[in-house]
Amino acid sequence: MRTMVRAATIAVVAASLGACAAAGPERPGFLSTYAALPPSKPKGRAHIREYVDKARIAQIRRVSLEPTIMTPGADAGAALTEEERRAVLREIDAQVCFRLSRWFEIVPATDPADARARAAVTWITPTGRASSAASATAGLIMPLPVTFRVPGGLGGLGVEAELIETATNQQVAAIAWTRQAMPIGGDTPSLARHGDALQFAEPFAEAVTTTLTPTKGEKGEKVEKRQKREIKNGQDPCAAYGARFRASSMAAGMLTNMYVPTRREAAVSSAEPKAPPVEKGVKN
Repeated sequence: MRTMVRAATIAVVAASLGACAAAGPERPGFLSTYAALPPSKPKGRAHIREYVDKARIAQIRRVSLEPTIMTPGADAGAALTEEERRAVLREIDAQVCFRLSRWFEIVPATDPADARARAAVTWITPTGRASSAASATAGLIMPLPVTFRVPGGLGGLGVEAELIETATNQQVAAIAWTRQAMPIGGDTPSLARHGDALQFAEPFAEAVTTTLTPTKGEKGEKVEKRQKREIKNGQDPCAAYGARFRASSMAAGMLTNMYVPTRREAAVSSAEPKAPPVEKGVKN
């Protein structure tokens, strides 16, 4: 029995090495400029290209959020349904709002803002239902301190985002982020084809927040940390997305050993005015 478990573990680890190298398209063309983005590098479980003008970002206080979009062909490998696409976009909108609102004043698109944030899904790979079911079953039968996923059917997500300064209509920060589920680690299996993508919305939003709240200056010196904002009851700018913490989904996951999506409300009205076009090719 030990020999079989050891062999299976080696196979999963070997497969995970291949998963680490997987990444989405490098330059799908959503950002207004890629001039300041460095080459992609691994950061935690994701691959990231990021840039921020630290002097200009320090002056930004009020931010409006554009609805996340999906670029043409982002799910060309295996198309999602329209409902699955909407769910992923809503979750990204919600998580970005939740995290940025802790550091910036989030305002509607109709109100004056120092900058606006825009994002797009550029690459998405569905989660395999059969492999997820097998992984969950194995985890219930033989609980382990780490999550093992059956190789094959590992979902992935790639997102690009940028912050456009209102006064200049130019990019002051940008990030290109990709992540694929790994056979070994903490990526929970899901029967939902967009399960991995939904789970990755949160770490993407965390990466965006880290990029937009630098703690060091251009020369590596420490800078004054942006003060964290208090979200008071009844004054949550992201309330239209529902609860920030969803206990029901967590409880269901503990019972089934799987990620169980819950419906996320949409916060942006289609009646809101469109943002002005971004000036393409501006070098920072």
